[in-house]
Amino acid sequence: MGKKKRIFNYIRLNGVTIIAAAVLIVLVAVCIAYDMSHVRLTLETNTGVTEFTLEKGEIPSLTEPVRDGYTFIGWFDENGEEYIGEAIISNTVLHAEWMPETHTVTFRNAVGTMEGQRTYEVSHNTTLAEAPTAQRFGYRFTGWYMDRNCRTEYIPGKTRITSDLTLWAGMTMILDEDPDLAAPAIYIVTSNKSSDISKYEYSACTVTVDSQYKKYCVIEASAQIRGRGNSTWDLYEKKPYRIKFDKKTDLFGMGAAKDWILLANSVDMSMMRNYMVYKMAQEFESCTYTTDCEFAHVYINGVYNGLYLVCEQIESGTNRVDIGDGLDSSGNPLSPEETGFLLECGNPGWDWGDWMFTAKAYKGVSIGNIAVKSPSGEVMTEEMYTYIQDYISDVNRAIGKNDMELLCELVEIDTFVDTFICNQIIKSGDMGWVFFAYKKPGGKLCLGPLWDYDQSSGISEFGGASYKGFTAAAPHTWYDKLIQNEAFRALVIQRWEEKKEYIHSLTDMVNDAAEKYSSDIDKNYERWDNFLGTKQWRSLPEVDALKTYPEHVEYFTTWIENRIHWIETELGIQ
Repeated sequence: MGKKKRIFNYIRLNGVTIIAAAVLIVLVAVCIAYDMSHVRLTLETNTGVTEFTLEKGEIPSLTEPVRDGYTFIGWFDENGEEYIGEAIISNTVLHAEWMPETHTVTFRNAVGTMEGQRTYEVSHNTTLAEAPTAQRFGYRFTGWYMDRNCRTEYIPGKTRITSDLTLWAGMTMILDEDPDLAAPAIYIVTSNKSSDISKYEYSACTVTVDSQYKKYCVIEASAQIRGRGNSTWDLYEKKPYRIKFDKKTDLFGMGAAKDWILLANSVDMSMMRNYMVYKMAQEFESCTYTTDCEFAHVYINGVYNGLYLVCEQIESGTNRVDIGDGLDSSGNPLSPEETGFLLECGNPGWDWGDWMFTAKAYKGVSIGNIAVKSPSGEVMTEEMYTYIQDYISDVNRAIGKNDMELLCELVEIDTFVDTFICNQIIKSGDMGWVFFAYKKPGGKLCLGPLWDYDQSSGISEFGGASYKGFTAAAPHTWYDKLIQNEAFRALVIQRWEEKKEYIHSLTDMVNDAAEKYSSDIDKNYERWDNFLGTKQWRSLPEVDALKTYPEHVEYFTTWIENRIHWIETELGIQ
């Protein structure tokens, strides 16, 4: 029995084994059959490897891969043969092949010449070490830049090129390489290359500003130039100019605007009178809109024209006298009460156009002709004209009557006090000849911005050498009447006391500026060597005798010190 049982068990076990083996054989056969009917496709790209299983003989649908900066050429097998859409009958490996995109690099010199190849084809994300040589007469080549304003520098052999690129030659006019020069430079090139610039008609030009502060550099900005001034234009070789840019331009941080003034300072051989007043006004809070200023060397068509004082044009605007334009949000004229006005006042003999008037005088108090500078003639209405004329007449009446209560209802009295102090310290002969006033929308009348002080502080026959007296050669009747008013006089004394320390530092400011710009001023008088020690228009004999620049500075500062002492004595200020 035992032997039979063992045989039975053996047969049973081996039966299972046989069955299992049979199943395995079937599975293997199935797998072999599957393998024989399917193939593996491997795709290799720049992003990695992808595998697919296809039926044998299947034609796969392949998507073109994408690679930044490259053009896909096609799929290629291990033998380098291009796959063009045949049936896949065996395991296959295909890899993507690419062609780098090319970019065109173009070199441009806006004005001037270039030597060497100007256009290159460059593969994507590579560098280009080669570059042509750019030249321009009177200019120094500073390198290649990726923008026309020459702000973003291109470095040959290092800057990677990832798109078509136009490179611009950076140029700066050649200035004397004098490390002692402190002032920046302005280069003006007129379109006709002529130095004959009209006082009245604008000439097209480009303006380049070379400053130590890169953000204030200007590269060949389109602009126009004409003369300005009256006696200084007619009687002096060194002429003052007005520049009008096509687009608002910020010069030396004074705010973006189109219109700028280049003061020649031909009358004032210290070149410090306008500079001192404009800097002083910034310390008097109510003189909000008085121009800032910056010395700069000026070249016209490659010829050095001297050291100028760059100033803001007195006009309405965001970075100027901010009083609006007289229009509402719909472009319609505002009511007169809500209109801002900028007025130029003074010489009764001048004709300033259609919107000029002479306000009613009161007991001899009048400020001559008044021209409305803003709103413009296109915006100005008869109602606005009548309103501002009556308003100034009311101010004349309040001052003439010594009615301080009424005056303070009409004017911002702080501006009258501050401008009085500034004007009296410098004692301009033109104090009442030309000056400015403005009225903010819905606000009171203000005096300012301050302007034009070359004929001042003992330099001109028009006013004389004396540092005494409040009345100028061209009297400012508002000031002359107000200083006799006890209430106004008390306000002047109070304000003087507040600013006394600063007022007494004015001559230090002048001396510091004269020292800072000493080399610049020397350069100016090398150009204009017929100024110092010679008779000029309206110059006093004591000024004609000053043969050196330091003598002019000493004359000016001594005069200012004497003037301050006289005012303090006259007002009883200890």
